[in-house]
Amino acid sequence: MRVLHGERRSALVDSICSELGPVVEVLGGEAGMHLVVALPDGRRDVEIAERAAGHNLWIWPLSRSYIGEMSRSGFILGFGSATVAEIPRAVRKLREMRPTCSPFSIFTRVLKFGESTGCSAGRQTGVRRCR
Repeated sequence: MRVLHGERRSALVDSICSELGPVVEVLGGEAGMHLVVALPDGRRDVEIAERAAGHNLWIWPLSRSYIGEMSRSGFILGFGSATVAEIPRAVRKLREMRPTCSPFSIFTRVLKFGESTGCSAGRQTGVRRCR
């Protein structure tokens, strides 16, 4: 099972980097069955998660996990029940959602269709910045 979850995690991190690009930061991508995708400040992750749910993409807004005023925008993604083949399609589906309001501009202004961005990983911190 450890190998299978590692393959799923790698597929998710690689897909996030290739589809969403340098505006996101992947946290906790080195182990476990969940990871965090951090968005730039000011992005309304709750609205994005609600819109994604309408497309059968189930992502949890990171800002709802904070108590008090200080919070960070992003998503908590679980991948334990997805197959390796399903993961790239799901991330692509998220990127291809056509935004109708500004919080979704993060997914369309950075990457052109088919553009590859590559990734660099910070192994000691568990942070992966897409470039």
